[in-house]
Amino acid sequence: MSSRGNFSGKLGFIAAAAGSAVGLGNIWRFPYETGSNGGAAFVIIYLICAFVLCFPVMVSEIALGRRSQLNPYGTFVSLGGKRWGFIGLMGIISGFMILSFYNVVAGWSFGYFLHMIAGDFGVAKNFKGYTADFWDNLFFSGFFMMATAFIISSGVQKGIEKWSKILMPA
Repeated sequence: MSSRGNFSGKLGFIAAAAGSAVGLGNIWRFPYETGSNGGAAFVIIYLICAFVLCFPVMVSEIALGRRSQLNPYGTFVSLGGKRWGFIGLMGIISGFMILSFYNVVAGWSFGYFLHMIAGDFGVAKNFKGYTADFWDNLFFSGFFMMATAFIISSGVQKGIEKWSKILMPA
């Protein structure tokens, strides 16, 4: 069995947890919702909901993962038997569903970036049409997924370190 990866310090863990919790929805949708739903009042309600709902779930996931050293399915099977494995399986399926959304958005961003570098500024004028182009979406999302899989195949920490040195030499 291969050894499990660990964070080298608290800062790396906090950055990964914050990045996971914040997500693209909060970056893109949050400013719009804040402006159209009462500004500060919306922010206060949002923060209360995030703390009351999300914080206990995050702490529970961390505690269960540390204690069991297993994947979500294995954790719930070890806690409550086979019939509880379904809860862990739902977590794994949710991760795949979220990945499918992020993969498409990352493909749009990557393709948009390459079109702009190539001087194709028409993409900026018709972003809705650009995102509706099936073949561009398939190519750029597929390329992004393969690049991600290739980097992660070395392990999260080693893969990111290795490719960041190649892509951004000192």
